[in-house]
Amino acid sequence: MSQKRKVLFFIGRALISFIFLISGMKKIFNWEGCLENLIMTLCDWHIHLNGSAFIEWLMHAAPMLLTFALFFEIVGALLLLVGYCYRIGALFLLVFFMPVTIFQHPFWFQVGDQYQLEFQFFLTNLALIGGLLLLSLNPRFAFPSKQ
Repeated sequence: MSQKRKVLFFIGRALISFIFLISGMKKIFNWEGCLENLIMTLCDWHIHLNGSAFIEWLMHAAPMLLTFALFFEIVGALLLLVGYCYRIGALFLLVFFMPVTIFQHPFWFQVGDQYQLEFQFFLTNLALIGGLLLLSLNPRFAFPSKQ
């Protein structure tokens, strides 16, 4: 791979990983607030799903869920950033980010301006998921053959 491609690939990985590193650091320094936000989000789902037992179980497991989410987010972002096993890092971020996108941005429950806002966040997250899928599944995308 040419030096130019290596630099551009690093910049791309860094830009994607910074989103997750910053988000993960914010979770570490505001653990209680993030835990409260997660529980409130799950309460909203519980209401919309008319008292789902699974969502109720998730509410009780919220500290464990946040710990796992933080692990996958930070480790995945670091692997992606440094380029060591970056495909595994991208998979870690997918494991973290796909459920987060569904649970945190349920535009289908919203109306009016809130619908538009959540829909935009949802679409933005889908674009990031697409980029992570490219990084995790297609090594030729990352290291194209010389022609």
